[in-house]
Amino acid sequence: MEDENNIQKIHLQLRDIEQPFSMHVRRDKDEERLFRRATEMINRQYDDYKSKVKDLDSASCYAMICLLFTRLYLDSCAREQETKKLLQELEKEVAARLNKTENKGDDTLN
Repeated sequence: MEDENNIQKIHLQLRDIEQPFSMHVRRDKDEERLFRRATEMINRQYDDYKSKVKDLDSASCYAMICLLFTRLYLDSCAREQETKKLLQELEKEVAARLNKTENKGDDTLN
């Protein structure tokens, strides 16, 4: 069970939503700052879409925001996988060079 002293309740207001979202967040993970930044990003994107597409209903606007953020997340995951693959290749190359150097050192001792 989470330490109740480490939990706080916050309220987040999204555009065109009457009732603020109430959430419980952990203080030690700085979740409040994270969720407030996320709310700002959502509201900024909402305002941008609403200014560009007249008569866009809120549900469609939030659906577009979900698609945008999901695409960004998936792009980020793909880049992370690519980076991991490159790091693995680099580690193999470094290990091969170290082994080659160690083997040369053994030859000179004989």
